[in-house]
Amino acid sequence: MKDRPVLLRELGELRSIFIRFALVLFALALFMLSVGTPSIATHLFTVMKTSLIPQGVSIVALGPLSPFIAPISIAFMTAFIISFPYFLFSLMRYIAPALYDKERRALFILYFSSVALFFLGCIFAYFILIPYTLATLYSFAGPLGVTPFFSLDAFIATVFGLTVSTGIAFLVPIIMKVLSSVGLVPAKLWRSHWRVAMIVIVVFSALITPDGSGVTMAILSVPLLLLYGAGVLVSSRV
Repeated sequence: MKDRPVLLRELGELRSIFIRFALVLFALALFMLSVGTPSIATHLFTVMKTSLIPQGVSIVALGPLSPFIAPISIAFMTAFIISFPYFLFSLMRYIAPALYDKERRALFILYFSSVALFFLGCIFAYFILIPYTLATLYSFAGPLGVTPFFSLDAFIATVFGLTVSTGIAFLVPIIMKVLSSVGLVPAKLWRSHWRVAMIVIVVFSALITPDGSGVTMAILSVPLLLLYGAGVLVSSRV
């Protein structure tokens, strides 16, 4: 019974972290929707359309609400990507008081590694994975003699879905390091089950990439497999 107030206090602190993150997320999204004419979110859509859509493909709005919802979706998804480091920092600051000085220094390095890998994954998805995926898929429209187009809602969902999921997937070595550090997964288990990990990575890549040819699946699988290998190395030092 004495532990119950402590548990409630810790849960309240975790809730405060998520509330602050939601407020930061909302503030950034509101800023991108309200500043500029047109807004920052609209400019971002123009940049995305220019850099990602293959030549000859049109984006169409399939309903009257799509042009209204599109900037809002872009603003909130962009705000999530920008504020994700703040969320990680809040979690690590919550954990830090329970650690020794040496562990806090390791946590500091872990934080910057996580941020770097997350943004590296987002950059990889935006500049390599998504353009190649769209170019590959729409290359089949010409031989069929059909007019290629992309619905506005599907375009935004595809771009941000692949960007965020790839960014999070690039955190594989960090997750492996943490699980081994806290004793949940022995470091040798990562090495001995590399075949299972390879299958999981390939299946995951196939699920989040819409290209049925398997080319983009391979493009995503290669860096994830390399990151898994890096995770095996850093986990073995625990």
